[in-house]
Amino acid sequence: MKKVIYLLIITAICISCQKQENKTYSDAFTEEAITKVTNDVVRWQVDNYAAMNEKRKGVTGVDLIWNNAIFLTAVSEWAEYVQDSDLIAWYNNIALRNNYQVNCDPHVYHADNLIIGMLYANIYDKTGDEHVLHTMLSRLEFIAKHPSQNTLVTNDDDLTYKFKYRWSWCDALYMAPQVFARYAKIFDEPELLDLMDTEYWATTDFLYNPEYHLYYRDSKYFNLSEKNGMPVFWGRGNAWVVAGLAHMLPYLPKDYPSYPRYVQLYKDMMKAIVSQQNPAGHWCVSMLDAENYPTPEMSSTSFFAYAIWWGINQGLLDKAIYLEPATRAWQAMVRAVRPTGMLGNVQAVGEKPESITKDMTEVYGPAAMAFTAQEILKYIKK
Repeated sequence: MKKVIYLLIITAICISCQKQENKTYSDAFTEEAITKVTNDVVRWQVDNYAAMNEKRKGVTGVDLIWNNAIFLTAVSEWAEYVQDSDLIAWYNNIALRNNYQVNCDPHVYHADNLIIGMLYANIYDKTGDEHVLHTMLSRLEFIAKHPSQNTLVTNDDDLTYKFKYRWSWCDALYMAPQVFARYAKIFDEPELLDLMDTEYWATTDFLYNPEYHLYYRDSKYFNLSEKNGMPVFWGRGNAWVVAGLAHMLPYLPKDYPSYPRYVQLYKDMMKAIVSQQNPAGHWCVSMLDAENYPTPEMSSTSFFAYAIWWGINQGLLDKAIYLEPATRAWQAMVRAVRPTGMLGNVQAVGEKPESITKDMTEVYGPAAMAFTAQEILKYIKK
């Protein structure tokens, strides 16, 4: 009860400090309000899933591509959390019609192809059927036994994408490490964990800026600057990293040698990220140049919010410092939901800060909102 009262006080303070642009949904920290808006956002995206896939012309294994895989994984968790039988049937049917397979486009090393493994692992946790994991496990084992020695330097002229045989872009730290860690735990295969650990820190040593505690998206951005002269740190790129840590750390043994280093990385990044939060609760597409990119961006905001709420629940973040920004982030997310249930202000698939509008959306936005909602509900039910 004390937690609910504390949240209500913070909510009242936040509301008094900002204009409420969206009266369609309540941003109250109650189970009913949180479940209502999240259900509507997830349902809107499910209803529009096929239509959005129709626009993905020329895409191989469209259900299995990284953006859909993230959404399907989120739906599999949210549907079970709220016990929605229709949603449960929907995500299971998609997994079954794809026979629990994994994309090979453009090659077996590509990190983006691996994130679908989290959906299959969720299904395995519910059913105990190892068949759903076999294709993904074989892929992970192959990579671990034949680790790539390719460069981490990005070369967009290489149409074979050999530079993506390694985790050469920060998004990859969401797409692959959590899968390696989870399957290593399920099958007790420490070599999967060791491969993940080696590659994670190789990427971090290459792309992480210890001064700003943020990641460059890839090596193309090392020497680029925003209009204000600051380095280019992409909002969603850094959101991928911290959300990926929140997904990966639960499967990493706490006595694993690198565990404290991952926790410190997470804490350092969260401190830097919260310092760049807009007073209204959102983040923008460029971490250090909100003046030139002022529009709220909801995929970064939602994944940052998820990472903050997760950290609070895990006791890694001090509530006295982080609960208020976590509260404002959720309120910003609710304001971005259109009356139809569509989560707006979501940057399209990309790799850098770009202009967005309130009518833009993509499947990973609702996914991040569902992840965040679960963490908030866990918090208020403690």
